[in-house]
Amino acid sequence: MPERWLSAPLVRATRTYARRELQTVVRNRFLHVFSLIMAGAGTLLVTLSGSDGSVPVALLQLVLYVVPLFALLMGVSAAHEELDERAFLFSQPVPRVAAVFGQWLALWLVLGLAQGLAVLPGLLTGRSVGALLQLWLYGVLLGGIFTAWGVALGYRTSDRARGVISGLLVWFGALVLYDLAALMLSHVGFIQRVPELWVALLMVNPLDAVRLSALTSMQDVPFTTPEGSRLVEVWLSVLPLWLIALTGFWTALPLWLTSRRLDHIEV
Repeated sequence: MPERWLSAPLVRATRTYARRELQTVVRNRFLHVFSLIMAGAGTLLVTLSGSDGSVPVALLQLVLYVVPLFALLMGVSAAHEELDERAFLFSQPVPRVAAVFGQWLALWLVLGLAQGLAVLPGLLTGRSVGALLQLWLYGVLLGGIFTAWGVALGYRTSDRARGVISGLLVWFGALVLYDLAALMLSHVGFIQRVPELWVALLMVNPLDAVRLSALTSMQDVPFTTPEGSRLVEVWLSVLPLWLIALTGFWTALPLWLTSRRLDHIEV
């Protein structure tokens, strides 16, 4: 990471942009819809659930499907909110990348708080408290990744419709197309002889890594590793650390790419 990313002027400018974004994000329509979905789903699952174990399993689907989608859409929307002011903002004597960092930080914070609405009903009723908090943490990690990609897409596209479509394509690709390709590769003879390689393909995708981590931590969900694969067993044993590292990489990458692009934009 470049040293300028940790410079005092950048830190101050990032705080300023983050505070500015916190004041405007309340108007983000995607945040409103997301909050309603989280609150409604959490309340409904607790009301209809007949056993403690079914609530975390159902909420896992929200974490994998809904959180990445709205994180992307919120990021794209927030970046596009400043299209008309972008020339003025970038002409100020502050690092341009501070706008990206500030927006991402504010959106990540708000998204994490909104996700709490899904686990709050279960926590209040004392249902699977540990599992619910773990799922909330998974959602926060995925929210950070996909919010960063959403902001990056927003700065890369100047048309709002194109930005939203790009976000939907990224979500569909990470959630469906990637796993479909991995499933097809699982039938290849070489991949079948080297199961560690196939597991590595899954572990690179943060959605699959979160899914594997959740399944291995839920005792009611059966999960087995390839027979005789010591490497896979060790990898699964350090999944929490791997998720943190994976989150850092997939979050920093779009922010870094966006910062490089902004440095070459003339205003």
